[in-house]
Amino acid sequence: MEFVSAEVGWVVGPDVVLATTTGGTTWQLQYEPGEPLLGSDFLNAEDGWLVGSSTLYRTTDGGRLWQSLREPSLPLWSVHFVSPLDGWGIVGSDPLAWYPVEEGIEAPPEGGEVAVTTDGGQNWDELDAPANAESVCFSDASQGWLGVPGAVYQSEDGGATWQLAFPEPDVAGVAAAEDTFVECPHPPAVWVYFQGEGGALGHVGYASVATADGVHWQVVLDEPYVEEQRWGPNVPEGPGSYPGPFSVVSTNTAAYLGYTPALGCGGVEMTVASQGGTVLGPDLTVPLSIAASAAFLSSTMGWVVGLEFSSPGPGGCGPGTSEILATVDGGSTWLEQYAGQM
Repeated sequence: MEFVSAEVGWVVGPDVVLATTTGGTTWQLQYEPGEPLLGSDFLNAEDGWLVGSSTLYRTTDGGRLWQSLREPSLPLWSVHFVSPLDGWGIVGSDPLAWYPVEEGIEAPPEGGEVAVTTDGGQNWDELDAPANAESVCFSDASQGWLGVPGAVYQSEDGGATWQLAFPEPDVAGVAAAEDTFVECPHPPAVWVYFQGEGGALGHVGYASVATADGVHWQVVLDEPYVEEQRWGPNVPEGPGSYPGPFSVVSTNTAAYLGYTPALGCGGVEMTVASQGGTVLGPDLTVPLSIAASAAFLSSTMGWVVGLEFSSPGPGGCGPGTSEILATVDGGSTWLEQYAGQM
């Protein structure tokens, strides 16, 4: 899910694209490419890209027309553009050989590499970057960040070279993060979300750190049942026992969602971090069973897409319905804007 203004946004489902120009009050089926979709990136109301299982798609008119582009020598998993021409991506092994699309595909399980384009995705060159790349973001043509399992690297030359910026603390007996996701709003700021392995009693380790200047780091939150040994006892507790999506608003603000399977067929919680991650808001309930993606434009205005399961029965939770919810008060109340299949 991505919004580029209070009116214009998109939701990319397993094989469809929904679009709105009314802030989500109405949604239209915009595109069906005929192959699984793994992700998207939109710069503005006109320029956007879709990552398909075998094709990269580009639009320059807000999605009315999509151009098919050839992918690099290795399949793309995600892309991030800072202009209509300049972009970076994570490439790796065939994503569909690893995960069913409906489970969500975010990062290569191993062997990911970084690729760069200077012509809008027509051609790609692979960069010499740290091994097992999982996520990449740039805030301008020079300043970028790269997530690898348990660590973050920084580049100040468009990805030509990388320097270790923040490693997860190494704790005996506590596994390092499996996935590291980065989002960078303005140079040189970055928000980092570490997501780890499952622990006992329905807990999965996660933690987040942030920096406004690339030097001083703030530990924002963690899942204390699994991660307290690593980050310490005084870190604020994140929402839910499982990590969910997060959405970065600015250098100062980001929204985090999580869910707790022990609560049954519901249980999504959300909290908003402010002042660069030094202040964490209260946990608020999102009326969904699982949150798949979130897009926030401010600390108060945002959207969440996810699944709402029917009431439990003899076989467990019933079928899930795709829903899009919106809030204008920071998550205190939610309005359903869409319910159906995606």
